[in-house]
Amino acid sequence: MNTIRYRVNAQDVVVEINGAWKDFAVENDQPSLGASLVLGRPIWQFIAGMELRHLYELVVARVRQKGESVTLPFRCDAPDSRRYMEMSIRPLPDNGVEYETRLLRLEQRPVAGLLAAGNERSESLLAICSWCKRVQVTEGEWVEVEEAVSRLDLFQRDLLPPITHGICPDCRATLMQAAQANPG
Repeated sequence: MNTIRYRVNAQDVVVEINGAWKDFAVENDQPSLGASLVLGRPIWQFIAGMELRHLYELVVARVRQKGESVTLPFRCDAPDSRRYMEMSIRPLPDNGVEYETRLLRLEQRPVAGLLAAGNERSESLLAICSWCKRVQVTEGEWVEVEEAVSRLDLFQRDLLPPITHGICPDCRATLMQAAQANPG
């Protein structure tokens, strides 16, 4: 996977994406997220979950105010793999921001049907962390997808639950720390 780069202007509108963005969208069964859909739209329209969006906004505000880059680890899993990635957010001279994401490590796994698109779903929701991809199994307890499937007996059900995006306490703390960090 090549490094994915995209830029937003001072109003947080996506003004540039590179070819790796388009390739990644196709690889993730999201070919509609190509240039024609993304360019000219606020980046916030593509962030799932209000809390995660707020944390992103705080991090971006810090990058702009301090004029310093921030680099954060995150996950972007596919049904058949875990993708450990890193995102750098750097300020641009015109108060825009450049995002750069790259793959650090890829782990293949048996297909996690819970993450596969196109499955018919039940009405109950299942929260997944937008940042690390762990699943909430009880209040305050977040585990890997495979453990959640087992503990919640998901494949014993007629229909899998739809996924809603949230953010686990560990990732919330990491993003808050990045948003509030003082230059060293």
